[in-house]
Amino acid sequence: YIKESVIDEVVLQSLRKVTAFAREHSEEFYNMAMSNGELEAKEQLKDNENLRSEYEARIAQLENAISTLYMDRVTGRVTPERYDSLAGGYEKEQSELKQKLQELDSKTNVISAREKCVRDFIANAKKIVKVTEVTPTLLRAFISRIEVYEKGVKHSRKCTNRINIRFSFTTTKAFEADGIMIGKEKIPTAV
Repeated sequence: YIKESVIDEVVLQSLRKVTAFAREHSEEFYNMAMSNGELEAKEQLKDNENLRSEYEARIAQLENAISTLYMDRVTGRVTPERYDSLAGGYEKEQSELKQKLQELDSKTNVISAREKCVRDFIANAKKIVKVTEVTPTLLRAFISRIEVYEKGVKHSRKCTNRINIRFSFTTTKAFEADGIMIGKEKIPTAV
């Protein structure tokens, strides 16, 4: 087991280090936090925009084809069976494309939300200058999850537990800022 006071102390130390770094070097902090996959995110946004324009163009073409097909059905150039077959296929393709557009929008929103999380973290770090104790408000503002792992050797007094602190701005990867390991902390449990 690990004592609550030990976890509080580790979280407090990490919060102090990370928020101080975010306050004092906010632009560098932003660049570091966003560099975890920034290139991939930019490429993804560009690809999403290209796909969006393709899907929207195809939806417009299908709408035009359905309209023309309907006019042909009204004038008698197309049989009812043929109309039903073609219109059904067009409408199915159109609904699939609209579903793909919604998926693209959600992916784009996730990428934008990541940048917002980093900006919010920096803003909160600038507001809260002195961190003296771990409070629920601080935890909600800065930390998304704390993971405590079992000891490598059971019942050992010298073995340590691994603690991962997932800050609200980080992805699944931890990164290092001026010698501060952000995202992961390793501490002894014997206090």
